[in-house]
Amino acid sequence: MDNTKPEDFEQPEQSFQKEADMAESRIRALERANSQKTEVVDATMTDKAGHPVTLRSWETDSGVMVRAYDTSKVEVPEDPNPGQAGHAEAHFDRSFDAQKRLRLNYIETNGEYRGTGVGGQMLNQVEQYAQKNGATEIYGSIENQDAQDFWKSQAGNGWEIDYSQGFYGHARKVMS
Repeated sequence: MDNTKPEDFEQPEQSFQKEADMAESRIRALERANSQKTEVVDATMTDKAGHPVTLRSWETDSGVMVRAYDTSKVEVPEDPNPGQAGHAEAHFDRSFDAQKRLRLNYIETNGEYRGTGVGGQMLNQVEQYAQKNGATEIYGSIENQDAQDFWKSQAGNGWEIDYSQGFYGHARKVMS
């Protein structure tokens, strides 16, 4: 007799929806990168765990995608993909007062690369892009406790957390 219950096979709907939304976001990002004039910018680093990491940024007039790759494990692709070590994406919008703002849609470092400096370097790439393109600020929602800890670590780099917005807060940096 099978003792398997239906709930053993069910994935929570929120989890499924979040995965579907993330996949759709990545597909849209790839489509945008392939349809717009794109400048590719590379930076290299060795993270705190000793991994050789290449950060590749695909920059357009409307935003930037940054992907991190551990080059001891994978080659850096010509076209954007989700990023083997991490990924970030940001797009321009205009605030109610017509200021040019860069919305950080997401920044995520994969498993073994968390806490190694890869996330901070991807954020640095986003900041450089924002500055080069005249953004007055960068902002985004904080999605979970791990992300909140990351943003707290960025306070010394001019980032602020507004805990009154969203469940985990809202990160913001005014560009000088």
